Amino acid sequence: MRTVNSQRPPRPIRRVKAAIALALVVGLPVEAQPPSASDGASDLTVQITGIRNLQGEVRLALYLSREAYETREPDAVRVEAVSSARASARFEGLPAGSYAVLLYHDVDGNGRMTRGAFGLPSEPYASSSGRADRFGPPGWEAASRTLHPGANTVSLSLAGR
Repeated sequence: MRTVNSQRPPRPIRRVKAAIALALVVGLPVEAQPPSASDGASDLTVQITGIRNLQGEVRLALYLSREAYETREPDAVRVEAVSSARASARFEGLPAGSYAVLLYHDVDGNGRMTRGAFGLPSEPYASSSGRADRFGPPGWEAASRTLHPGANTVSLSLAGR
């Protein structure tokens, strides 16, 4: 019969602690591996068409929840230089579920959407809803799409000037 010492943690916990201590001593980063498609993780490629002006950059914001979308606090952001009438951006290691994308072509490179008279956008824009609404982005219900495990692609065409 084996006696269990109540002062020592079970063997698997000791192994994990030893591995962390070794990594800290050696200087290796201790971080979780990014999720893979086999773990139910998702990748999203956003293909952008309709770029008419080959200046500036395309700025994309990805939202993974209604709350993030409504407060305009993106879960991920991408900035892609414009060099042709098409551009693309990739988001990796995302959880499967709902998402929404808002993007605009920052033609003047000032880092924000330029607006003209009455607050209307004067730079091209798009959203995952596929609609061009000049008076603001669509609501979450219209903009949200389903992100499936594995590779996902959405094609969006810029609207506006």
